[in-house]
Amino acid sequence: MRISSLEIGSFRGFSQKRRFDFEQTQILVLYGPNGHGKTSFFDAIEWVLTGEICRYNSPSDEKNKTRFIGNRLSSQPPRVQIEIIASNGDVLVLTRTGIVVADNRSDYGKSSLVVVVNGLRSEGKAAEGTLRKCLIHEAWLDKIDLNRGLNLSHFLGQERISFILRGMRDSERYDSMSLIFGTEHFYKFKQSFLDVKKTLESDIKDKELIINQRMQHRRNFQEQVENIRKKLIDNDEEGKDVILEVLHPLVFKLGIDIPQKMELQGYRSILENKREELQRKRYNLNDYESRYRILISTVPEWKNANKAIQENKEKLNNYEVLLDIETKLKNIQWLKEKYAEFKNTEEQITKIALQIQELNNTIIIKESVINELYKLLHNLNELMGQHHLEDYVPKIFELLTLCEFLDRGIKEEIHKNLLDLLETHKLLIIDSEKYQIALSSYQSWEDIYNNIKTTDFSHKEFLKNVKTFISEDRKLSRCPVCGTEGMSAGHILKYIDEQEQLIHPELNTTLSCLEDARKQFKELEILVAKNKNKIKNGLQNLQNLTDKVQQLFEDENRSTAQISEQMGILRERRDQIEKLSTEFRERSELLNIKLNGNVLSEFTKAENMLLLCTKDLGIDGTPNRVEITKAVKLASDNIQKADNIQLQFNDRFIDLTGTQPNSLQDVELLLHKEEEKLQQDISLLNSHEQLTLKGVAIIARELDLETLSNLTVQINQIEQTIQQLQFEKDNLENDLETVKEVIDKIPEAVDKLNEQVVDELLETIQSIFFRINSHPLYRYLEFDTNQRYKVNRLILSVLTGGNEIDSMDKANPSFIFSSAQINAIALSFFLSMALKQHWTRLKFICMDDPVQSMDDFNVLAFVDLIRLITENDRGMNKQVIISTHDSTFFELIKRKFRFLKLGIIKFEGYGVQGPSFQMDNFNAQSLVEFVHPRENKILPEDFLSIEKELISFKF
Repeated sequence: MRISSLEIGSFRGFSQKRRFDFEQTQILVLYGPNGHGKTSFFDAIEWVLTGEICRYNSPSDEKNKTRFIGNRLSSQPPRVQIEIIASNGDVLVLTRTGIVVADNRSDYGKSSLVVVVNGLRSEGKAAEGTLRKCLIHEAWLDKIDLNRGLNLSHFLGQERISFILRGMRDSERYDSMSLIFGTEHFYKFKQSFLDVKKTLESDIKDKELIINQRMQHRRNFQEQVENIRKKLIDNDEEGKDVILEVLHPLVFKLGIDIPQKMELQGYRSILENKREELQRKRYNLNDYESRYRILISTVPEWKNANKAIQENKEKLNNYEVLLDIETKLKNIQWLKEKYAEFKNTEEQITKIALQIQELNNTIIIKESVINELYKLLHNLNELMGQHHLEDYVPKIFELLTLCEFLDRGIKEEIHKNLLDLLETHKLLIIDSEKYQIALSSYQSWEDIYNNIKTTDFSHKEFLKNVKTFISEDRKLSRCPVCGTEGMSAGHILKYIDEQEQLIHPELNTTLSCLEDARKQFKELEILVAKNKNKIKNGLQNLQNLTDKVQQLFEDENRSTAQISEQMGILRERRDQIEKLSTEFRERSELLNIKLNGNVLSEFTKAENMLLLCTKDLGIDGTPNRVEITKAVKLASDNIQKADNIQLQFNDRFIDLTGTQPNSLQDVELLLHKEEEKLQQDISLLNSHEQLTLKGVAIIARELDLETLSNLTVQINQIEQTIQQLQFEKDNLENDLETVKEVIDKIPEAVDKLNEQVVDELLETIQSIFFRINSHPLYRYLEFDTNQRYKVNRLILSVLTGGNEIDSMDKANPSFIFSSAQINAIALSFFLSMALKQHWTRLKFICMDDPVQSMDDFNVLAFVDLIRLITENDRGMNKQVIISTHDSTFFELIKRKFRFLKLGIIKFEGYGVQGPSFQMDNFNAQSLVEFVHPRENKILPEDFLSIEKELISFKF
């Protein structure tokens, strides 16, 4: 199965939708600078196939709060479509679209898949299942994870090249090999046995728990048996019939009607129920007696509370009267003090109203002045800011006419200045037009002069070259320029000397015209500059006059603000006087005092009447509000305390008797009746309790014998249960030991299978490594499998090229190899797994910039290796997609693969819309440039390649 096309939109580095068609290519090369979208191309293939990108699968807080699948500059969700063609002609079209939710901080792991196989469409989970069945061979469906498998045998990223050797642990390398070759599947059996082991251990613990519980029950029953036997030894035995004859009259005395004949169990049930009933009655009676005694103890306190409430309510009434009198006396005192001020309030209010009106008229006039000044300033500032004299000068003249209050001298200066500016501006326009015409004329003459001068120079250079040519060959018989026969070298040199002395006939005339034009445009340039300077000075003078108008404008504003402040003060004074007048009238009305006649006499009369009232209440003079307030609080507190006592007593009385307490006599009578009833209930309850206890004791002895028999039976049953449970536990422990032995043997069995796989894989890895390795000494690889802490490991070493094994030096390549040599091992490991895998039908290999740090020899060998992998007749017939930023590597691929079906995608730039491509410049329908296979002829540049291919190389 090969990739025929890929469409990417709003994904990673791709903002706009781009389509790549490369159905006929054996190798596809992505070429361009770093950071232009090559890695995003590989990410798109991996994401559409698996819904994941392997290098982002590690847990990370940043990954969970970052959106990085969709393009951040695109509003559309990420979408990738890939078309895959099988060897039998089936067409598989996959379309994966990212799911973007506004509340989600990350967009990783959220996508929907649509699969179309030969026109049959499936979506969602069904599509994921269809995809696995199409890509993975049936025997491998339950053995391999699609994403993990593809990243081991089909995708080689930049960061994974170093990871294979330096970042990957020995156990991870072993597991990767087991996954690709199917032996990892046997570990699922181990997991099944581990689950069985876990279940057996859990069952054994459960059995032990149950056995311990049964043994505890047995001990409890045995203790009960011993206690009953001791009790029976101490008591004399009586017959059952005698016991029944004693119980019948006893139960009858308790007021229970029963038949003449009843079994012992029946008497027991009756007496137990009676005992429970008596217990409830005893509890209720004790509660009732307790509540009764508490109520009796609070009667004296309740009497005192009633008396305190009456006394303190009378005091509160008197205090309220005194407080009212105190308030009225204060009002009279305030009225006396404010009377003189109150008499003049109307006159003052009228006077202040006239002053406010005068100030308001002044403000209206000043606001008109300020408005006219603002318009004038606005137009002056606009004129100086934009220099549009024709638009603003007439408006300013009109405003100067309206501003009668403005100083005449300033108005005249502004008027004169504006007229001068207008005149100078007109002259500037005329002179500027003349200047442009003169400048254009000068430039035209300058171009003519330069052209003539260039032509003259070229002619002389031509003559000079001819002269040099003739000097080197003096035996000429014809002109070397026009071919005329019979021309000697002397004649031609003489003619060239004459021509070199001549000057172009139009050169002097053109130079004279050029000087006249330059003089004219320079004079006009000076005149234009003079007028501009004059306008600048005029604007500066106008700015000075504007500043004066601005100062006048600000003075008027300050003056208006001061007047407004004076008005505010007058209004505040008027409001105070009106408030005094209103309050004076309201207080007089509260005292029923009229404000016509002798007002002060009325105040004195009302004051004397209030003082007489205070004397009647036992106070001489004006009442003291502070002392009265304290007395009011004390009386209120006393009433509150007495009310609380009353409420508590009433609640207790209602709870006990069910009636509301009224008078003291009613309370005492009801409490006496309750006392008599309580004593009767206590006497009857004591009698019934004694009879019940006697009957229960008689029955208890007879029941102990029955209990002893039942306990003995239960102990025997528990013994049998314990023996059965112990037998089951022993069987479970035997099974557990068997399972442990099986689990310990599984790694050994898998290791034997993997040893065979490693031997087969090592030959391929060694062949590839030998071809692309550049180390001068360590030329061979060795793989060794062992166990550590019951975990299988794959150890990788490098060997020198000695003839005998004992003479070979072994080393860990992670510590002695350079980056390029590490890359060679990683590529050997990856390519061997890609070539040897049998789990998937996919025939492509993707490598993202695999030649990092490699020298020219490594690169050349690697290119020949890739060519062999892609060839049909002698290779593996793989489709290879490879990226690079190295121009030398790119040109080498083009030359080496010219006999194959080669496709090229050139990344040219990167912007807001994502990467741009070279084929965009040609408006081509496809972004892939196809290099058609050349005729298979041996060219000189193929010699090195042919020589290398003669080396024995087998997979």
